[in-house]
Amino acid sequence: VSGGWRNRGGWKPFDLRDKRILKFERDKVELLSLSQGADTLEITRSGSDWNMVKPIAARGDYTVVEGLLGRLSGSNMTKLVEDNPADLKKYGLDKPTQTITVGTGSARAVLLVGKTEGDDLYAKDGSRPAVFTLESALRDDLKKSYSDYRKKDLFEFRSFSVDRLR
Repeated sequence: VSGGWRNRGGWKPFDLRDKRILKFERDKVELLSLSQGADTLEITRSGSDWNMVKPIAARGDYTVVEGLLGRLSGSNMTKLVEDNPADLKKYGLDKPTQTITVGTGSARAVLLVGKTEGDDLYAKDGSRPAVFTLESALRDDLKKSYSDYRKKDLFEFRSFSVDRLR
């Protein structure tokens, strides 16, 4: 290396790489879509509220939706498996087990999730060729059922706004 600078710390190229799994502006997200097989969950933002539009129309659980968006925007790949794979089939990415789409206006960020081998869950950003593995916390979030994204409160009120309950 010119100038006498050397890699004395033992870093690897992966250490210097942008490890984010998806790139999107979190505060501009209007759509979250989760597809698994023939099943699709679609959630849209209206102001500060999240609403399910597929498979049924229902109020979305703000905490669960925002939690997943936070995890998607802040998660890093744990390992770069292959930069330019010739065959996505060996990672289960030729026919992904899950597809997560985050929409900000007309822009879309897509995470394709493949198969699991041991502790590794293979994935790739739909706009980049690299195959990587996901953090365990995100893997756990992706195991949630679609009903977890639905608001479950029977009644919505605040104790200070109620003057009678019968």
